[in-house]
Amino acid sequence: MKPWFHDIFVVPILDIPLEYHGSVFNDGSWGDGILKGNEFFMYPVYEGVPLFIDLSSISKSKILESANKYLELIRNNWRNVLRQYRMIPLWETLCKEIASSNGTILEIGVGPGGGFMPCVIDLNADAKILTNDIDYGVVFAWKKFFEEKDIAHNVSFAVFDATRMPLKSNSFDVVASFSGISNIPFNYFALKELHRVLKTNGKIVLVEGIIPQEDFSKLPDDVKIRWLSVSPFITKGYKDFLEQLGFKIKIYETYGEKTLTPEDSELARIAANYDVTLRFKGAHIVAVKQ
Repeated sequence: MKPWFHDIFVVPILDIPLEYHGSVFNDGSWGDGILKGNEFFMYPVYEGVPLFIDLSSISKSKILESANKYLELIRNNWRNVLRQYRMIPLWETLCKEIASSNGTILEIGVGPGGGFMPCVIDLNADAKILTNDIDYGVVFAWKKFFEEKDIAHNVSFAVFDATRMPLKSNSFDVVASFSGISNIPFNYFALKELHRVLKTNGKIVLVEGIIPQEDFSKLPDDVKIRWLSVSPFITKGYKDFLEQLGFKIKIYETYGEKTLTPEDSELARIAANYDVTLRFKGAHIVAVKQ
């Protein structure tokens, strides 16, 4: 964990400040240790990565080994993103919106695809990014990948649930996610948290998925109700809710269309059981916190 992120961690929901105790490298980065918040709250830090998930049955060695299953996929995705993002003007525009920031960047739900991170680092090798995912294997795989390539020296990592972020309010200049928010159950909590941790006049940059209402309406009522309860933006998009949170929309465009296969998502798999085919469109969003 790089020094500029050292003071931002708190106990999720309770907002109790956390203090690091452990080894520190010459550049000030954390090694192995713990984050403590009074006598009740402690979170492990492995190789500079804070983990805000239940680790009661998982050893440090298992966590580090879990990264290996993602490494080759990450290597391929890195190459693909660097080849592709300049070919799509809107995608390149969003990458530049993030990379142009001289402040700190939070990337939510990076996944093995890397989200915006590969193109942002390509455009700004010195970008200060805190990279998040709830899957510790993905997070440590990215850390290992960057160490192999000896790049992205200003990138740090943390494992936490985006619906209850262990981060101080008003901490980041940019918050970004490329299809990370739409994969989070009850993602309206994640959007509210995203607004909270962003500084005033800071911006969000998102690409999230929308299922056309025409397709979604073909599903049985119980399936629709269940999915709308955890992801109410799945057909209507995110614009209205973001404005309710206090964002001013700068860019909101839908782009592209893909027919989902059962392998693409859980909802597409369920839909296939009812002989329903779902399409998917991307909502490209840039908005400023007022």
